[in-house]
Amino acid sequence: HLLRVLAAEDVAVLTPSARLRPYKLFGNAPASVWYDRPAYVPTAPEDTASIDESAANLAPTLDEARRAGIPVIVGGFSMGGGMALHLACRVAATHQLAGVFALSSYMCAASPALQLEGARHLPPIYMRHGDADDFILPEWGQATAKELTEAGATVNFELLPGVP
Repeated sequence: HLLRVLAAEDVAVLTPSARLRPYKLFGNAPASVWYDRPAYVPTAPEDTASIDESAANLAPTLDEARRAGIPVIVGGFSMGGGMALHLACRVAATHQLAGVFALSSYMCAASPALQLEGARHLPPIYMRHGDADDFILPEWGQATAKELTEAGATVNFELLPGVP
């Protein structure tokens, strides 16, 4: 329903799929992931090179929408939501994003992305996380929402009771 409403308002919602890349957490086996990571916990350092590579792969789609004058919302679920947050921090200074959504997602603590110019121009961010999620822990999403808010973003974060 949401996608139909947004399409009627001429808002493009980008939810592309990640490309295959070697993934350290899978013993460097190929996986469809947006970026590599040395560990799963949010205290692990980010692999900014792989994040930058994925952002560069998404840039042509954003540029096309910008040239067409189409408002863009970027978002995703799990790592896709994390990539949407990273992408926004990288491009919000040069692209007019209409919003960001991140579902059951997080960024690593003290993410270098929050120091980028785009992080000072973030559009409204919508985040939801199940309070029963035992894979991507709810406190990881909450911590990301707090850091984004402290960076100046308007974040609408809500825990969903009983949702894994």
